[in-house]
This record gives sequence, structure tokens and C-alpha cells, in this order.
Amino acid sequence: MPNTIYGLKIFSSEQIKKLDASTIEKEGITSVELMERASEAFVKEFTRFYSKDKPVTILCGLGNNGGDGMAIARMLMNRAYNVNVFVVSFDNSTASKEFTAEFLKLEDMIDIRQITQRRDIPVFDAEAVIIDAMLGSGINRIVTGLLAEVITTVNKTRCEIVAVDIASGLFSSRTNLEQAIIQPTFTFSFQIPKLAFFLPQNQFYVGELRFLDIGLNQDFINIEPTPYVLVDKKSIIKLVKKRAKFSHKGNFGHVMLFAGSNGKTGASMLASKGALRAGCGLVTILTEERDTPIVQGGIWEAMCVSYKTTDAIPSLPDNKNFTLGIGPGIGLGEHSLRFLEYFLKYNSKPIVIDADGLNLISQNQHLLKFIPVKSILTPHPKEFERLAGNWSDDYERLEKQRGYSITHNIYIVLKGAHSSITTPEGFVYINSTGNAGMATAGSGDVLTGIITSFLAQNYSPEQACILGVFLHGLAGDLAASEIGQHSLMAGDIIEFLPLAFKELMIV
Repeated sequence: MPNTIYGLKIFSSEQIKKLDASTIEKEGITSVELMERASEAFVKEFTRFYSKDKPVTILCGLGNNGGDGMAIARMLMNRAYNVNVFVVSFDNSTASKEFTAEFLKLEDMIDIRQITQRRDIPVFDAEAVIIDAMLGSGINRIVTGLLAEVITTVNKTRCEIVAVDIASGLFSSRTNLEQAIIQPTFTFSFQIPKLAFFLPQNQFYVGELRFLDIGLNQDFINIEPTPYVLVDKKSIIKLVKKRAKFSHKGNFGHVMLFAGSNGKTGASMLASKGALRAGCGLVTILTEERDTPIVQGGIWEAMCVSYKTTDAIPSLPDNKNFTLGIGPGIGLGEHSLRFLEYFLKYNSKPIVIDADGLNLISQNQHLLKFIPVKSILTPHPKEFERLAGNWSDDYERLEKQRGYSITHNIYIVLKGAHSSITTPEGFVYINSTGNAGMATAGSGDVLTGIITSFLAQNYSPEQACILGVFLHGLAGDLAASEIGQHSLMAGDIIEFLPLAFKELMIV
């Protein structure tokens, strides 16, 4: 593991079992007592969203997830909720000792009904909230038979559904493309994020996500290795550098952007505004001579260096102390390829490559060997596919991304919902900010500017990626909260970047 972890570790189901066991051993408690603690946390969160007026139906399996359901039922009844409990018996499964212990506490309080065949599946009250406690994170095979029928029936209801820890049928850290998976309104997960929550193929199986702290052994969490981390606000706050009182623009870096072309000058302006809003001291845009007046009129704070498409190499300022961002809107013309190759071969510092820069590399794979080590590539999924080839599912895509970073000694920011950042050491950071409104023209150009800006301000490439992606998403979230997702434009992300910094309590 790296020395600094920028977020919450994501563990496999096997690691979570070990974490539970270490907590029980360290505190000298029983597994049932830990189950009670988790169930109390669930009920506390549940009662924030649902009042006693709402009938509750709890579906329990026979394992520990079902034991959670039994404990939750008892606790809700003690709070005067109207609760119905069903136990789904399937595949000759036997009850865990924790389930049995919780069952015995509940059986005198309520008539617990059994679902042992199809005709036992109830007709669900459309006004009820269904709590899914049938299967937990330890599931290792696809759901079939009676349980699959129960899940299908639940998904067809109009009820709100709350999953206990993870939706029944969803594998926590490997692919499951079957349809027998609960589609919850909420998932209340017990402290540790699961990788499955953040992959596009599982978007219908998570709902709104809440993590509940249940006091698991922090010593174990600190030392247990994992390549996967969910970036969180608490870690980002610690990452941002404070500005010294006696500073000047030279202290905050110089960004050089090779961006924009005829008809795409907006890309250069969005990237440069993103860079300046992210705090760099200077921005210079390398722009085609005929486009210079447009760019200069569009952003007063940036400088321009003009070129002709017939130039052999770009004419750059004498001061070479700048950080390069390449690609937004440059097109795929011969001069763009020529300039890109020049920058790759004669620049030793890490650079940021996006958009057409990536497309040129995918068309000219020999350029890969010239990319400076620790550089940052920021593709969307199609651009990454052109570089690395296709994949069969999102888990394979993530592993392909990881392998590509390791092989080429670069960072990759794969853009999308929960953008993933992979490092040359093989670590994967999952972003926790952003929304669907940001799927709009120019959003990636803004991100290129932001990440290049942080790189110019002497953040490490890893820090520039993590901080840049988080703040970009946070600005998008703040914009969406004001104007809605449907109307969000890339320029709005730039406008809300100052508020994103303020959100992190930065002055």
C-alpha cells in the first residue's frame, strides 16, 4: 500500500469476514453482539428516512444477513413500527447460529412467516417499505430457484426497497450479469465499501448509498492491503495545500495548453479557465495563428503563443518551466501529430494527455514509448478502448486499466460516473463526486485544465489526479444543486469551482 491512503479502503468479502473476526477478538464480544451493533446502526439510519406510518416488510435469508434482518425487525417493533417478517428457505440451506439467535429473540414478538414455495410469496403492500436481508456480501454463486422468484417479484413492486449491507444477488467484487438481483432504493452498507457499488453494470443494484460506521477494528483496516480505495472528502481536505501570505504567481506554476483548433477554440478556453480556477499562476495557450484573436478575446487572463500548421515544431517561450496539458480539441491533423510527437520526445516532466491527444496515440501506438513516466492520461471509455482494446465487463475493464498503468508507468483517469484512477504501482482510486449532468460537451476539457493546474502547482501526479477529479465532480454537484442536472454545462463546472474549494474549507 502507498504511505498515504486518500480515502476508504475497499475490501473483498473474504477480507470483510476477517475484519469482522478481528473486531470480535479485539473487543472480546460475540458475533451476535456485533450483529446487534450493525442492526442498531441500520435502524438509526432507516428511521431518518421512514416514519412509523410506513408499513415495513422484512425479507430474511437464513444466513447472517437474515440475522441482521431479524434484529432490525425487533428493533423497529420496539420503536412502534408496523413490521411483517418473512423467511425465505431455499436450496436446502441451513440457518447460521447468528440467525438462530436473532430468530429466537423475535419469535415471541411476531408471527414469522416462511416462504418455502412459490405460492408462499406474498402480495406486497404498495405502500410498504421492503427491507432486503436475504443475502449478504458473502454470496459466491448466482441466484436461482425460489429465491430468484422472490427477487423478481420484489423488483416488480412499486415499493421502496432498502438493502441491508448489499443487494441480494449482487457479488461484492466480481461480475454477475444475471437478472436475479434486488434493485434497491437505498443500500445501507456496513462501514466498508464494496467494489460492486461503483461499476456501471451494477447501477440498478445499488440505489442511494449510505455507509454506516459500526466500529470495526481500525487497526486491521489500517494494515490490511488492498489495491482499491474510495476517495472521500475527509482525505481531500487534508490533501489541499494552503497558500503562503507572501506569494506571487510564479509560486503556483505555469500551465502550457496545446488545445483547440479551428471550430474548436472553446476547448482551449474551457481547459484554460479550469486551470486558472484550480489555482495555477499562469496559463499559456498554444493556438493556431488564425484562432488567436478568438482565444484572446475569450479569456483575458491567459497568454497565447501562435503557430502555423506548416511549422515544423511549435515555437515556445524561452522559459521552459511549464507543465503541459495536451489534446482537447486539437484535431487529428498532421501538424497535431507532429507537435504531439515533439512534446513527448523532448519533455521529461509528467504531462496530461486528453481527447485528440489520446486518439492520435491510439492511431500511432509507437508514441506510447515516448510518453514521460508518471504522465496522466484522461480517456473516456471509448478513448481507452481505442488505446487498450475492448473488455467483456466492467471488472475486466478495471483490471485492463490497472495493467495499462503498470505496463506504461503512467496514471490513467477513466472518466465517467465514479471515475477510476489507476497508478503505476497498481492502485485504484474510485471517485465519489459527480453526477449525470456532467456528461456534457467540454466537461473533460475542464478536467484536463484542473489536473494540469495541480501538476503545475507541484502536487504529485497521484495527488493531481485524485484532487482534480474530486473537485471537478464536487463543482458539478454544487452546480447541479443550483440549476439541475439537465441544464448543466461545462462552463458551470468552472463557475462553481470556487464554491467547491470553499466546501473543503479552503480560504
